[in-house]
Amino acid sequence: MFDLTPQPRRFDAVLGGETLSPLTGAVLGGWTGAKQRLESDSIVARLAALKEIIQYGDRGIDLVIQALNDPAKPVRRLACRLLRQEERGQDFLLNHQPLGYFTTFVDWQVEPYDPQVGITDPEMNAYAVRMANTGREHTYDLSQFEALLQDPRVADLQALVFEIDYNIREPKRPFSVAVTAICEAQARLPSLKALSVKDSEDGDFDCSTSRLIVSDFHLLLKAFPHLEVLQLHGANFDSQTISDWVGLHHSRLKTLMIHVPTLRPREIEQFCAMKLPRLEYFDMWLYPDRAPGELVARAMTSLLVGESYPNLKYLGMCGCLDGDTLIKRIIKSPIMNQLIGLDLKINDITDVGAEVLWRNQDQLPNLKFLDLSRNYIREYMVAQFQKLPCQVEIADQTKIWLCGRWFLDGLSDE
Repeated sequence: MFDLTPQPRRFDAVLGGETLSPLTGAVLGGWTGAKQRLESDSIVARLAALKEIIQYGDRGIDLVIQALNDPAKPVRRLACRLLRQEERGQDFLLNHQPLGYFTTFVDWQVEPYDPQVGITDPEMNAYAVRMANTGREHTYDLSQFEALLQDPRVADLQALVFEIDYNIREPKRPFSVAVTAICEAQARLPSLKALSVKDSEDGDFDCSTSRLIVSDFHLLLKAFPHLEVLQLHGANFDSQTISDWVGLHHSRLKTLMIHVPTLRPREIEQFCAMKLPRLEYFDMWLYPDRAPGELVARAMTSLLVGESYPNLKYLGMCGCLDGDTLIKRIIKSPIMNQLIGLDLKINDITDVGAEVLWRNQDQLPNLKFLDLSRNYIREYMVAQFQKLPCQVEIADQTKIWLCGRWFLDGLSDE
């Protein structure tokens, strides 16, 4: 139980004239002080007030919920984090802001690491470093990462973005060098919760231009047993390392994002067979020419039956060649009835697959978020999905122009 009566503390400020006694002055501590600071023009003051006010039971949670509409992104980000720690806060996020329920890199503001500035906020910022090519074979510039490791606050760092320059002379080596450097720094990064390893030429979620070959990522999970978020960006995987994933187990990972749009069925199968008992959020990009819906569904068997990721609540599968078949194969899988979020954007889904999903919506009783964007679904089906009692993203549907008429799945709009 919390004492909700405002009490002055050693460093609390006092309203009123300098000579007023505590009997006539208004103390800015406790509930009243935290509530006032929550209305401050200072973002820093509002952040501090949120951390304090969440301790005041339901009325504190009410104010943290209101902070989700704060104009400052850092305040909204912290409000989400705090609400996840409270059962009532979790319920609110599920019903009103379902994506905020999950721990992802959205929780941190990504900042390029500048040795002249240093780590100023290791809790709220993710610091990005870049491993550059030197132009010489077998040699890479890790000076920026090494500078970060010497920072006085590096032990408190929660999130790291490690960017890698592609090397056409030895395409497989850069990722391996980066993984080795990160693993060797394990002792200096005891607070690390989130790690993104990506091509330096990619955007935050765009891996379409990447040429980076991903390898040895399993070593990261072994080196950081407390890691909660892992995000991999690249062009494809080094097939010679696939066997190293077999039987991989990690007891703390909550979020796994595989933005490598050349995933082959064998690689999908190995990912879905890893033992990740606490994983809640799994998002992967598929390669359309090599991963048609039938093969993708078959490769995901361990996941779909709930063996590998028994706590899964968000499933993203983007970029499949045949989304209609994918939906038909996965819709009645055991894992579906526990999903909160389902992301099926950019999967060539037509009215056929959309109709299957619509008819089987009872297989998704806990669904709070559905993304069907950038497919081939006609307007009448779009209107149907917009009636669902959950958040639905279904914009940017594309028509197919064939023989002088608009067609979708072989059916005319006329």
